[in-house]
Amino acid sequence: MPFSRSIISVFMLLFLAGCRRDIPEPESKFAMTNVNAAGRIRDVPVSVIPLNSSFYVRHKVNGENILVECIVPEISFRQDRHNKRVGKIVVFVDGKKIAEMNTPVFIIKGLAQGEHAITLEVVNLQNRSYSLKKEFNVTIL
Repeated sequence: MPFSRSIISVFMLLFLAGCRRDIPEPESKFAMTNVNAAGRIRDVPVSVIPLNSSFYVRHKVNGENILVECIVPEISFRQDRHNKRVGKIVVFVDGKKIAEMNTPVFIIKGLAQGEHAITLEVVNLQNRSYSLKKEFNVTIL
């Protein structure tokens, strides 16, 4: 009996060892390569992220109002920031300028029923464009 019990124990151990979860390695969308820069006389810093890719907008329609949230990492909306570029957001509805916002989160109020084209452009305090512009359409029911 003890011999059969040890054989069953061995089979159970082998069975349980084969049933463990096999977790796959995560796939990456980006390949990383090491670069040896030794011996370079003049290194020039370059930005690998284009400026246009760092302006993100999220919006939500609530009745006749639109809540708009903007994320612009390179721009500060506070004028007391001396280490960052300072700016504001110019808001256009259907091609007409309706406001200049000094905050990244705001509400566009009182839109009429129908479809509207919203354009947001980030400019400096002298209204010169930072070449950051987003456009989206909303439908007010």
